[in-house]
Amino acid sequence: MPAQVMLGILAQESNFKQASWHSVNGDSGNVTKSDWYGNLNGIHDYPRRGSADCGYGIAQVTTGMSELHGEQLDTLHAGALTTDYAANIAAGLSILAEKWNQLKALGMNANDGSPDYIENWYMALRGYNSGVYTSGSVGLGYFNNPIKPNYPADRQPFLRDSYDDASHPGDWTYQEKILGWAEVPQMTWDGVASYVKPTMPFNVVTAAQLDAFCDSSNACGPAAAVLCPSWDSACYWSGSVSWIGSQSSANSSTEALRYTLGSSEPAFESKYGHGPCIDHPSVYTNAIIVDDLDDLDDLDDLGEREDTYGCGDFEGADDGK
Repeated sequence: MPAQVMLGILAQESNFKQASWHSVNGDSGNVTKSDWYGNLNGIHDYPRRGSADCGYGIAQVTTGMSELHGEQLDTLHAGALTTDYAANIAAGLSILAEKWNQLKALGMNANDGSPDYIENWYMALRGYNSGVYTSGSVGLGYFNNPIKPNYPADRQPFLRDSYDDASHPGDWTYQEKILGWAEVPQMTWDGVASYVKPTMPFNVVTAAQLDAFCDSSNACGPAAAVLCPSWDSACYWSGSVSWIGSQSSANSSTEALRYTLGSSEPAFESKYGHGPCIDHPSVYTNAIIVDDLDDLDDLDDLGEREDTYGCGDFEGADDGK
C-alpha cells in the first residue's frame, strides 16, 4: 500500500490530529471525535443516539466503534485506537485493505490492478468513504461518482492549482481529495510539509476522467439532464476502469518514504516551550498540577498525590480533587 495513499486519508480525515484540535500541537489532549452525539456537534440540538458517527482519531475510524455495527471491537482494541495514533492508523489501513480486497474479489480493477501505483487505489478510496457492495447488486455506490452533478464539471484536480481548494473541499469527490493530498502534501501549522511527495513521473497523480464511471451498465448517461435518475442499486459501478494504459514507473506514481523501515520515531516537537512538567509552559514555573489520583502506594494518605505529570509530589500544598 503506497504510503502517500494513507497519508492523504489522514490529511483529509483529521488534519493529522489524533488528539482533539482543541489541544495545542505537540501536547496531549482528548481524542479527535466526530459527532459522538448524533447532533452534528451542535450545541442547540438534543443528542440522537442512532445518528452518532463514532469516528475516532487520526484516521477517523468508525468500523467496530459503534453499537450499531454488527461486530464491535473489544475494550482493549477500541482503547488502543482511541489513545494510540499508531494503532489508529493501523485500523485505517486495515479498512482500506479490506476495500481493495473486496474490489479484487469482484474482479474490479483500476488500470492494471497493481497496488504499487497510487492511481490504482482510486476505486478503493471511493469505497473507503462510501462502501463496497459485495452481495446482491454489487459494486461502488453512486455517492462519489465524479460525474455526479453535485461537483462542478469544470473543476481542476484537487489542490493542483491552488491550496485554497482545501477551503471548499465539497466540490470534489472523496477519492479526488485523497489523491490531491497525496500529490500536494498538507502543511503543518508552521508551514512545513507534513510528508514528502510521491515519485510522480509527470509531477502529478493522474486521475480518472470524470465520465469514466458512467455508461449504460449503471443507468448513467453523461448527456442526460438527470444522471442515474433511479438513485438505487442500478447506479452502482461494478466494472474495471483504465485511464493510463500499460503501466510502469515511467507513467504511474509510486510511494516515496522519508523514513526507512525500522527507523525510530521522529523527535518530539512542541509548538510552545515547556518547563520540567510536560503539560505547563515554562513561564508558569510555580504551576501545580492537581489530579484525582491518590498515591497508589498509600491509599490512606490523601495528602500524598500520584506523580502523574512528572512534576513531583506537592505534599506541602493544599490538596483537592
